[in-house]
Amino acid sequence: MHHLPRAEIGEIVDRFGCRYFTETGGRAGAGIDEALAAGVRQVYSIERDHALAIVTAFRHTTNRGVTIIHARPDKGLAEVLPEIPAEAPALFHLNAVLKPAEAVESQLRQIAAARDVVRDVIVIDAARDPGFVEAVLGRAHRLERRAGALCAYPLGGHS
Repeated sequence: MHHLPRAEIGEIVDRFGCRYFTETGGRAGAGIDEALAAGVRQVYSIERDHALAIVTAFRHTTNRGVTIIHARPDKGLAEVLPEIPAEAPALFHLNAVLKPAEAVESQLRQIAAARDVVRDVIVIDAARDPGFVEAVLGRAHRLERRAGALCAYPLGGHS
């Protein structure tokens, strides 16, 4: 899984006020440390692989701001989304590297159906075609490729 460098996550957190971070296909929580260092209050890492979920959970047992969920992304998102306050901007990092594009599109649709994503930042690893992102988010986000990922930033920013 590609992941945004700590400085870029920090920039997103500062600019858009994201205090909640959710990653799917976390691959041993690749983004957890970066998100915490950037000032994220609550991290949710959804990992389908049982062994990786256990290793990641043990690595973060002392941090109450980290929740590791062993589940398929759709099941994990169903558990996480009600926990994120509706008014709080969130950063979602969706993994498209090892999963078919349809799975990531489904995750994005699930997020958009559960909350008003107008303030959220969405990062999709290795997304080849941004068309589905535009179809789901409409014109509420500016799309940009950074660090091998497709990033959807809210228009107008948040301070």
